Amino acid sequence: VYVLTVLATWPALQPHLSWRPSLIRITAWVCWMSVAMALYQGIQVMGWDQFYTQDLKKAPEETLYTYRPYAGLGNIQFVAVTHALTLPLFFLFRDKRYLVMLGVVLLALAFSGVRFAQAGAVLSLASYGLARSWHRWPRKRLGILGIILISVMVSLPSAWRQVRRDERWIVWSEVLHQWQTPEASGRPMTLTGRGLGAFQERFWQDVSRLRPETVASLGMQIIRYDTAHSDVLQALYEIGLIGVALLAWLGGALLWRGWQMAASPIGAAWWASLVTLLACSVVYFPWHMAQTTWLGSLIVAMNARQPEGVV
Repeated sequence: VYVLTVLATWPALQPHLSWRPSLIRITAWVCWMSVAMALYQGIQVMGWDQFYTQDLKKAPEETLYTYRPYAGLGNIQFVAVTHALTLPLFFLFRDKRYLVMLGVVLLALAFSGVRFAQAGAVLSLASYGLARSWHRWPRKRLGILGIILISVMVSLPSAWRQVRRDERWIVWSEVLHQWQTPEASGRPMTLTGRGLGAFQERFWQDVSRLRPETVASLGMQIIRYDTAHSDVLQALYEIGLIGVALLAWLGGALLWRGWQMAASPIGAAWWASLVTLLACSVVYFPWHMAQTTWLGSLIVAMNARQPEGVV
């Protein structure tokens, strides 16, 4: 359903994205959407609105504050990812209201406690800064590359430690193990995968297929993983290396096309959102959530639009 949503949204938006006023209007709407979610998130944290709430009475008092944002919006992780994807767009407007809105979204992101989304926010802003500085100061590109290399080398060890401590690491390791394990008939499934929807049927619902250490490590938490919490790894499990290679080709083509329009501020902002979306697809499942699927479709359309007359 979500794949069809992307395919239907993309061409439907194309006629509107070739007209600059529509492009700016859609960007403004996305900013207002993000700040509205941030404000509602704040209302939930303060306990003023608990519509569609989980049973928080069973939560210990010290964790009640952490659980409150799950009410209403349902999942604080996809809310935080939405904030991370929209951050560069706020810099496109001269109206000072958007700086205030940016502050609200940053505050909501900081209080969300979702570390990978916070890292995605840093990546989003850094990608926007890269695109703007790369095109504005061509003589300083060597220095820009040096800064990027040093930043990656400094942050990579800490990021790797965080990933290894994450509960999802156990699931990801198990997904890779199952992907490499041939069928009972001896037929390898690494190239073609096990088919769409196979993860939920064979991984989540049939625990007997999992390694004992995985079941022991996750315990009852395994019921949370009806997806792999990584769109890339789930795609590898379901459509194999061939399918993931095709998706990587599509992602690379979108990045290149978006980069060609990144000389303008609006092109750079939407390109940065695309970079963050692809990165989040490795450690999260934005293409399995309705809200982020819609926003992802919009990001794809923005980076795949015709550049003539827009920049």
